[in-house]
Amino acid sequence: MRRRAGGPSARRRTGGPRVITSVNRLVADEEGLKCLLCHEPPCSKACPVASDPGAFLRAVRLRDTAGAACLMRADNPLAAVCAVLCQQERYCERACVRNKLGSPVNIRVVHQYIAEQETPCVYLAAAWQPTAAVWVDSPEAVAVCASLQRAGHAVTAVSERPLAEWFPVEARAYAEKDVADLAARGLTVAAPQDFDPSGFALRLVPAGSAPPDWEGAAVFDYARFADVKPVQRLRRLADAVRRLLSEGGGV
Repeated sequence: MRRRAGGPSARRRTGGPRVITSVNRLVADEEGLKCLLCHEPPCSKACPVASDPGAFLRAVRLRDTAGAACLMRADNPLAAVCAVLCQQERYCERACVRNKLGSPVNIRVVHQYIAEQETPCVYLAAAWQPTAAVWVDSPEAVAVCASLQRAGHAVTAVSERPLAEWFPVEARAYAEKDVADLAARGLTVAAPQDFDPSGFALRLVPAGSAPPDWEGAAVFDYARFADVKPVQRLRRLADAVRRLLSEGGGV
């Protein structure tokens, strides 16, 4: 399989820090034109977080960047971070039909371009389910907030730092886009010293780090998901939160 010189794959092999550079439109358009517009895109089937690369590749090919951004976020609330942290060469690019012709579509480049060009969205007010509070201390906890929000809950993230700062330094500019989208959907952020958990119907805390005044809160355990890749872990954790909501108890 083709390896991109200096790209994420090379950085991971050498153990050096990743350097993320912006993508210009000409490069994204060139990669978009390579897409064969498969009727049932194998790249979409291979995505571990159920994103649809085939759909946003079509949109880029039609010069519809705004539509591509909507498709990018349809099933993945942390889509911008995934654009730069996911190992696409192991998933969607590996499944790309163009591998039979020599090299796949560089889906990472297109995905990153969409994330960089995305503009803030305005969402209609939703009919919320019971309010939820989440103690945030990691990227996975931000994913829990997003999962609860997608399930229809009014979510408050309780965090000692801005949510984007829980992500790796090289991805923070993209994490800020994801956090802005969550905020546009109604997510609120509170500092621990200013937060009263007593008024929330659902409270979630990471295993082993529950603050004293959160006694009785439901626990989600990251350790159970430590044997899978980061992007897959976010999706499995989100699925576990949904089960928690329907069954009760810890994750």
